[in-house]
Amino acid sequence: MDDRVDRVTYSSDHPIRSKREDRFNRAPFATRVADTTATWRDPSSIVIGLYGPWGGGKSSTLNLMEEALVAHPNVVVVRFNPWLFNSEERLLCGFFETLAAALARSVPRKADKLAGLLRGYGALLALTSVSVAGPNPVNPGPGDGGKGIGDPSASGGLDELKDRVDQALQQGGQRVVVLIDDIDRLDRTGIQAVFKLVKLTAGFANTSYVLSFDDEMVASSIGERYAEAGYEAGRNYLAKIIQVPLHLPPPDAMQLRQMVFDGITAALRQSGIELEREGADAFAHQFVGGLEPRLGTPRHAKLYVNAVTFALPLLKEEAHPVDLLLIEGIRVFYPKLYLAIRDNADLFLGGGRDSDQNTESAQRRHLADLIAKAAGDITPEQSASLRRDLLEPLFPRLRATRYGHDWEPNWAREQRICSQQYFQRYFTYSVPPGDIGDLEVKSFLNDIASSSTPTQDAALGAFAQRGAFPRLIHKLNRAAPAMDADAASALALAIARNASLAYSERGPASMLDYTFTHAAHLVASLVKQTDDVEARDRIARSIAEIAQPLTFALECFRCMRRSADHAEEDQVLSKHGDLAMRSLLVDRIRSQAAATPLHRTFGRDSRGLYWLWAQQSAAEVASDLRQKLQADPAEVDALLDCYVGEVGESNNGALAYADIGREAYDAIAQLIEPETIAAALIRRHGSGLGSGDFYRHDTAGMAQRIAHQFLWMHRRAEQEPARQAAATSDDPALLPSDQPDTEVEKTDELLAGDNPVAAPEDALGVHRPPM
Repeated sequence: MDDRVDRVTYSSDHPIRSKREDRFNRAPFATRVADTTATWRDPSSIVIGLYGPWGGGKSSTLNLMEEALVAHPNVVVVRFNPWLFNSEERLLCGFFETLAAALARSVPRKADKLAGLLRGYGALLALTSVSVAGPNPVNPGPGDGGKGIGDPSASGGLDELKDRVDQALQQGGQRVVVLIDDIDRLDRTGIQAVFKLVKLTAGFANTSYVLSFDDEMVASSIGERYAEAGYEAGRNYLAKIIQVPLHLPPPDAMQLRQMVFDGITAALRQSGIELEREGADAFAHQFVGGLEPRLGTPRHAKLYVNAVTFALPLLKEEAHPVDLLLIEGIRVFYPKLYLAIRDNADLFLGGGRDSDQNTESAQRRHLADLIAKAAGDITPEQSASLRRDLLEPLFPRLRATRYGHDWEPNWAREQRICSQQYFQRYFTYSVPPGDIGDLEVKSFLNDIASSSTPTQDAALGAFAQRGAFPRLIHKLNRAAPAMDADAASALALAIARNASLAYSERGPASMLDYTFTHAAHLVASLVKQTDDVEARDRIARSIAEIAQPLTFALECFRCMRRSADHAEEDQVLSKHGDLAMRSLLVDRIRSQAAATPLHRTFGRDSRGLYWLWAQQSAAEVASDLRQKLQADPAEVDALLDCYVGEVGESNNGALAYADIGREAYDAIAQLIEPETIAAALIRRHGSGLGSGDFYRHDTAGMAQRIAHQFLWMHRRAEQEPARQAAATSDDPALLPSDQPDTEVEKTDELLAGDNPVAAPEDALGVHRPPM
């Protein structure tokens, strides 16, 4: 997990101060604007408008610009805060006082003269100040915005002072860049005063202005002065002032999502709450479908993270954590809908198969109208997704009539918001940085063969730090065919060492692409770039030894292993190389198992590791599992959890980890005697399981339900004639045996499982293998 997660408590709304804090890749944009402004050759002034919504990062971008501007020795940066002045006169005087002080620090030899000129000019302007629209404002047409601005320079004294200021600025050889932020937070009078200030002073030589504000809000505020001309007049007024309008680049949607998930992970950790995999997947699915369409700025992400950081400890062990995360999201992103839910519990909790049909139809119509009005201005598609992916999983009776009153005990046991008993508790208490340039990839590849291992690792780490690893793998896959053998082998080894940087997603709730698997396919294609098969075998052995995590080494083996479907010239490895890589992997698997159980470390992906190990020595695997089950009966739950099937959507949304089937039973039986598992389950959960129906509603939690299903299948398997014969016969044909190498290709599906590589810990804290 990224270190930034551990630093999160409450997310402040303070802008960032340096490009080191830039997670939305605003620094390149800010640097380009700053460099262009600093090297502006025309001595005339220029006014740049930085447009963006509240919370979009304008203040942070101004700080990044200032950081870039100070690298230019000929530039004097002036930060002016109009909030400090409560009148137009004080605003004018304060501006020139601030300008004089900044120039005095940068041009000390002429400080007294220049400061005196500026203060005198400011004082004279303040005395002759007139309103922005002149003494007799009129209603301009669409093309007249900005006319009527007072012109104090009509005074001969002002003209003379201005000429002297211009001369002093040009002699100093400095370019002054004035940065003004938060204009859109001022009232209408303050906004107009700032633009008047800029209009009156923009004629100074070697002076540039960067004004940061929400252009929609400011245009509307200025337009109020012009009655029916309104907003259009405000836009025209801005066009008279702003010479270079720039819109702040929007934050990358995926990086915004990751910002939320990082914050949620920290909030859960800070509260001591651990989500099970099913809960994490449910949250991700419902967030993306229902809440993410309203996630537009970093401020939105911070508000949401702060809300859940506050709410989680208040309701710890008193509410379902996923439901709490989601209802807090509704509170932040759909505040009217939140109030509608809070105030209409009967509509959201009622219905079901026990309700009267006519009453239910009327309630559904009322509910649809209520949601439509409360959700605000969203598209029909967004409305449908909001209901399907967010509201219906939270309140299942919105979805269908099959949920009668008999579901209430289950929901209450889970502390769900849809439970009558728990509903009120929830209301009574909280971009990746962009694509990677082709030149950057080319530069990385040009250096890969000659650079040292630490340099390679640092370069890949830097890509990952920016959230760019998935895109890097995609571009490297395209570049691989043109790479020479030395560069290809160096890159293959570098990726193998650093595969822990890649996410591996699971099921339809995936938050990124399948980078982990793509990276393994890339490694295989890079190895194949080497013509000499013995050299390929050597590289494959190195990958087996160094790839991290171990599951990535297994994934690389799957991509490189010999296949009966391929001609010899299409094989990556020789027969000897295939066996050598397999043997090295088994050695690593064996060592890992000696340290910690594979199923604890790698979750569902331990199935492939166990299978490969069993191919070489089934007896070792069985012995290892017996020892671990004997040492800790809880290990049996963790082991079976790796074989639980994934089916469709649960009532909570996303994937449901429902049952353990007969195929899983047989797969486990290839590793260890089912009798041993059954005995461990009975020690763990008691002897009352395994009887009755396969589906029993009296089991407490997922582990007990899976234990019952395994024992249910085991008792029936014991009655099968073939198994009874095998249990009492010395005939080797009836006993389990290692699968010969000629049958290896038939086991791809078992090796891969439902998802061949376990998902590393995502932004919600789901299990991750060690690095």
